[in-house]
Amino acid sequence: MNGLSLRISLAIFLLAVPGLASETDGEAHLRSSLDLKIYGYFKLDAAYDSARTAVGDFVKWVELVPENPHDAAFSMTANQSRFGVEFAPRPATEAGSEPRLKTRGRIEVDFYGGGAANKSRLMLRHAYIEAVWPQRGLELIAGQTTDVISPLNPKTLNYSVAWWAGNIGYRRPQVRLTCRSDFGEGHQLALAVALARTIGATDSEFTSNDAGSDSALPTLQARLGLSLANGAAIGISGHIGQEEFDTAPDGRSETFDSWSLNLDYKQRLASHVVVQAEAFTGENLQAYLGGIGQGVNLARRQEIASSGGWFSLDFGPYERVEGGSAGWEYHLGATIDDVDDLDVASGARSRNTSLFASGLYSFDRHLQMSLELSWWSTAYKDQQEPSTLRSQFSVLYRF
Repeated sequence: MNGLSLRISLAIFLLAVPGLASETDGEAHLRSSLDLKIYGYFKLDAAYDSARTAVGDFVKWVELVPENPHDAAFSMTANQSRFGVEFAPRPATEAGSEPRLKTRGRIEVDFYGGGAANKSRLMLRHAYIEAVWPQRGLELIAGQTTDVISPLNPKTLNYSVAWWAGNIGYRRPQVRLTCRSDFGEGHQLALAVALARTIGATDSEFTSNDAGSDSALPTLQARLGLSLANGAAIGISGHIGQEEFDTAPDGRSETFDSWSLNLDYKQRLASHVVVQAEAFTGENLQAYLGGIGQGVNLARRQEIASSGGWFSLDFGPYERVEGGSAGWEYHLGATIDDVDDLDVASGARSRNTSLFASGLYSFDRHLQMSLELSWWSTAYKDQQEPSTLRSQFSVLYRF
């Protein structure tokens, strides 16, 4: 983004928020009826892979390079650096009273939007409004944010958090309604339902249309979650949608279903130990970062099925400082995405697995340094199963 583009973007941002910008005695000030919370971090990642991976700056899977299976690579990037702003009205109720309606907005970006290694473009992560009626246990979200399904992520340094390797779910535009109900002492049941943008692969060799948009239908997502007083949380979720691919030059098309059924579990075992796990099964999960990036086999006219999951043990942090955490924390885990071999052609990705172990040290609530070792193995149908050992070092500064 050049200087002119940055100034234009800043001007649009200031004009988009009523009353945000003003000028008094020649000096610019910020004023608003909203409370603004600016957050994010700067992050540098440096990684060494003992074999070639996609895409290098982060890992999706190990590439098949029969002529050079030990083609090592080094990468370094600051693209995961993140910037976000939350907007919320200033409290106007009397002390001790709960408002009937709470609203807020959020926008967040990072720099994985493409471009050269040292000229990265912005990528939109979140942009939504949220309305909560606390007394009714209702919550409405409209905009782009994370999927309802499979809400957990393993704590890895790798930017892709095991996507394409056992962790499904991403972000997309949606309208979501959540209903929460308390029962017993400290127990809660929550049902979330969303209509989301259907995002598919590029249609086919005949057109460049989005196969999800071509279906003319939104995708339905839902999750039923139970939170218990002992710190355990378990959920069952799923989605169903449809994609439409043009299969002939004259515009003839064929539809393919996309669906998933998922389980998620999180439990605090001790004051400094948390276990997390997810499992999934489904078909045509490319848009949800499942199926190792494969959704429909157009040659056979069928959806590609896959199953998998991941688990992790999180330890720490073992020290506290005012306003945040400090000291050491550790994370261990394993992931797998297993594609049905009958659904893919010879040479296609059929299984993707990883093991990871990381140690993170926070000097204070801002500065953190981390090291992660991970092993990746990707099987290709009727071909070799290349693997890589990845060493990743990160420096992060929160604000």
